[in-house]
Order: sequence, then C-alpha cells, then structure tokens
Amino acid sequence: MPGRPRILDEVKRASICALLAAGCSRRKAAEYIGCEPSTIGYLAARDRYFAKQIRQAEMQKEVRPLTNLMQASGRHWRAAAWLLDRQFPDRYARRQPDLMTRKEFRDAISSVVNIMIDTVSSERDRQAMHRRVNQVLNVLDATSRPRLESSHDPDARMRAGAAVQ
Repeated sequence: MPGRPRILDEVKRASICALLAAGCSRRKAAEYIGCEPSTIGYLAARDRYFAKQIRQAEMQKEVRPLTNLMQASGRHWRAAAWLLDRQFPDRYARRQPDLMTRKEFRDAISSVVNIMIDTVSSERDRQAMHRRVNQVLNVLDATSRPRLESSHDPDARMRAGAAVQ
C-alpha cells in the first residue's frame, strides 16, 4: 500500500511559488491551490528545498519592482528623485522648514548645553549638568525613537518649537 497521496505535488508547489513571485500572499496562494496556509508552512518546515523556493519567490515580488524602479530612474528624473527620497531621506526628502531631524535636534541641544556648561564655574557642577543632560537625551532616544527615526515621514519629525519646550 503506497501511503497517503501528497497534498502538494510538484505542480502545486510550482504554482505556489509562481503565485508568491507574482505578489500573492501565502494565504491567497493556498486558497488558489486548495489547501490550508498552514500546509504550505508545514511542508516548507520539512522540505528545505521547498522552503528555499518559497523564500526566493517572495523575494522576487520585492526585487522585480526595485529593478524596474532602478531602470526607470535612468530615464525619468522623477523616478530617480523618488528613489533618492526613499533610500536617503535625511539628505533628499523634502521637509517642511519648521521641522527638525533627530540629528538637527541633538546638535541644537548640544550647542545650548555647551553654552550653559561654559557659564558654570565649578567643574563638579559642569559634570553634573552634563550627566543630567545626557540622561534626558537618552530617555528621549529610548521613548521616541520610532517617531523620530525617519526625517522623511512628517509623523517621524519633531516640531522645533515643541522639542525645546
């Protein structure tokens, strides 16, 4: 007796990979093939070759548009500008003039702190002030990193006025 037939034969596996490469989710690929999404995951966990095929197919849906965008950037300045804007937002993204990046904010705070420290005569007091400011900046970094990480996204920037208050 040959045993239970495979749910995902070679044809279905190839179809799953083609669907994933075209941009489908694993759930939609499973629905199209007629199996449960967990079946795909289960088989991939047991079959390293199939798992590799799935990873490659899922990468294709990201690589293909990036390749197209890179090619378009050679012919169309808007594609090049968009690409630079997304890859290097700190240097190329358009910003509103009243917004600061994390680096600009830290530089401004450092300048103010240096002026304040220069006016304090006691070395012990200067060191204490420096330690306290660093503690505040570390707390700021720890609590607001997701909001301040990218200077491109307006939600990820800090208003200059609000930052100083």
